Amino acid sequence: MCIYIADHLDLVKSTLTRFRTEVTIALLVKDKPYISCFYRSPSNTDNDNLESITDLRTSLQPCPSHHLIVGAFNLPNIDWDTSQSRQPFEQARLDIFNDHFLTQHVHHPTRYRLNQTANILDLVLTNKENMILDGISINPPIGASDHTLLTFTYGGYKLQVTRPHESYKYHKADFDGLRQEMSLDWEDVLHDKTTEEAWEIFKNKLKEAINNHVPRTHPNSQKAKDKPVWMTYKALTKIRKKHKTMAEILGNSKWSRLQ
Repeated sequence: MCIYIADHLDLVKSTLTRFRTEVTIALLVKDKPYISCFYRSPSNTDNDNLESITDLRTSLQPCPSHHLIVGAFNLPNIDWDTSQSRQPFEQARLDIFNDHFLTQHVHHPTRYRLNQTANILDLVLTNKENMILDGISINPPIGASDHTLLTFTYGGYKLQVTRPHESYKYHKADFDGLRQEMSLDWEDVLHDKTTEEAWEIFKNKLKEAINNHVPRTHPNSQKAKDKPVWMTYKALTKIRKKHKTMAEILGNSKWSRLQ
């Protein structure tokens, strides 16, 4: 078992046991993603299986903010749709996955051999569901292996892009027209209506009147900035000041790019 990481990533810690290789990488501030690679031999003895379960629990004990777990677990009897297995050892592993709220992302067989049933033997698990972007790709095996090659994109952080925001210009509204359009016999309109029905009718009518009498902005999507709608110049200034102070404290050049 081996794990390769890019040169520009900061390796904090590495661990090697009989059943796993594990690395910890520095990310932002206190975030330290764990990447664990496991292998369980199909010829393991009962004692080996018990020891591997203990090793799995040890790996999960720190509860990191980001945890990616991959490897050939060789648990062919697990039904991933029902989260059950007829084998006690496999069910014990599955219970550990569920107890730690891990998401298993491989949904197609990863081992094929002539005259044998194809099985999901290689797993990709994360402690947060949205960490695997665009799913898992099943590719031909490397060399003479009968296990497929799995490729995927692991995203520690989700990029949030703010879409162009349309807003109402109430200072230019035609309030006389708005009042006239809303001047209905509401007692008659809402007669025999339930509370929810009455609210829906009033809300939809008010929205229609606002659209008719209040002009709206139409921002240019090319000029829209990728920032939250609530972000004002004053708030942005304070955030930049905070990042600058943190960069000075940590002496970390990565923070400077957030400005």
